[in-house]
Amino acid sequence: MRYVELEFEAELEGRRSFLPRFPGATLRGALGYVLRDTVCQLRQADCRHCVLQAACPYPAIFEGLAPENRRVMRLYERIPQPFVLVVAWPDRHGMASSVLTWGVRLFGPACSYWPYVVHVYRTVGQRGLGKRRIRYRLRKVTDAVTGQVVWSPDNAEPRQPGFGNVLAGGRSTPDECTLRWVFSTPVRLALNSGHLSGLDLVLAGRRRLHIMEYFYGEGDEQGDSESGERLEAGQFTTLASRIRPWRLQRYSGRQNRPMSLYGLAGEIVIHGPWGRSGPWLGAVPLLHLGKATSFGLGRARWEVV
Repeated sequence: MRYVELEFEAELEGRRSFLPRFPGATLRGALGYVLRDTVCQLRQADCRHCVLQAACPYPAIFEGLAPENRRVMRLYERIPQPFVLVVAWPDRHGMASSVLTWGVRLFGPACSYWPYVVHVYRTVGQRGLGKRRIRYRLRKVTDAVTGQVVWSPDNAEPRQPGFGNVLAGGRSTPDECTLRWVFSTPVRLALNSGHLSGLDLVLAGRRRLHIMEYFYGEGDEQGDSESGERLEAGQFTTLASRIRPWRLQRYSGRQNRPMSLYGLAGEIVIHGPWGRSGPWLGAVPLLHLGKATSFGLGRARWEVV
C-alpha cells in the first residue's frame, strides 16, 4: 500500500493559546469543511446520493464511504478514512510558539489528491483556524518521504511528492523479545481485560493493517493480511507500565453536538512472541493504532529493549 506524507509549517498571526491544546480535531475539521467547500458542485447533504461521488476528492478522502459487496466491515456504514493526521502530543505542542507544524499522510488512491490537501490548508490559513479564526501564513510544505519542499510561497511550480510503501523496510524482531511501546498521541483501543496487554496491541495492529490494505491496497494486498501465529494473552508479560487514561472534549459539526476524544497515554514494556505476530509491527508508525487516527490519535512507536 503506497502513501504520501506532507509536512506543513505555518507562522501564526494570532496567539497560539487560542488554539485547543490538542490541535488534531481542529485541523481535521478544517480539512473536511474547506475541502468540501472547494470541490462540491451539487451541494447535496449526503455524498452517497451524488452522481459525482466516484470522481470527487471529498468523499475519496474524507467520507469513508464503504464500497458495495465488501467482505470486510460489512456491518459498518463507514470505513476508516485513507489518511491520518500527524500532530504533536496534546500537552506538549509548545503553546508559547508562534509556529504550528503538522502532517497529513494519505494512503492508496487518495495519494493522487495531495494537491487538494495543500490548497485546503493554504485556504484555511487565509480564513482562520478554529473558533477564534486564527490566521496563519503557510511557510512551506515538505515531502516527508524525500525531504524535498513540495510547495512554498516562492515556488511557482509545486513538486510531485514521492511515494512510500507502508511495509517497505519494516524492522524485523526476534520470535521472543521485549518491546517498549511509546504512545506519541493517545491510543484508542478496545481492551479485552480492562488493562492494556500485548495481545490487545497485536489484535489492534493486525486489524488496522488488514482493513487498510483491503480497502486501499493494490493487487494482492487486498487479500488476507492478518497473518502471523494465533497468540494467546498468557504468552505476553507486562514488565513495566506507565499507562494513564486521557480525555478531551470536542464539538462535532457533523453531529452538531459535543463529543469526547479519549484514549490511553504513556508507555509500556511487554515481553512476548512479537516476531511471530505478523507484519503489522512495521506498519504501526505509518498507519497508527486503534480508532480516531484521522484526528491524530494512535501515533505509536516501539523499540526492542
